[in-house]
Amino acid sequence: MSGPRLVQPETGPHRAPALAPGDETTWVYTTPHRVKGGAAFARVGVPTAPPIAVPHQLPALKASGSARGKGDKLEVSVNNTSGVTQYDVAVYAAAKRGGRLVAAGQASVVKIDPGTTAAVPLKLIGDARGAAISVYAPATIFE
Repeated sequence: MSGPRLVQPETGPHRAPALAPGDETTWVYTTPHRVKGGAAFARVGVPTAPPIAVPHQLPALKASGSARGKGDKLEVSVNNTSGVTQYDVAVYAAAKRGGRLVAAGQASVVKIDPGTTAAVPLKLIGDARGAAISVYAPATIFE
């Protein structure tokens, strides 16, 4: 999955990545605060202001991970397969069991040079035992 940085401020709007037509993504929001139940929603469409630049091709990052310990800690490898240095890369993990999201987590990498791999520790919130875990890291810099 590719797109610009996922922004996750404590207040204000939360943004998901830009996606190429037909792409899908999972967005993870983590907070140390207790939150009320409710529906999540996304506004899909064209930005209200024209973009500063439009990429011809979105850079690709490859993420893979394995659980260790009690299954709540992951070691995620993020490989920058693009020719563009990536900064402030968000790394996400989502665990599903029985078709239901049961755990998720988020970490970040300050910089990944082209052709290099970063090892990122990531802690899951929830119960990931026996779940299928997906990891991903959207690109942040286009050119």
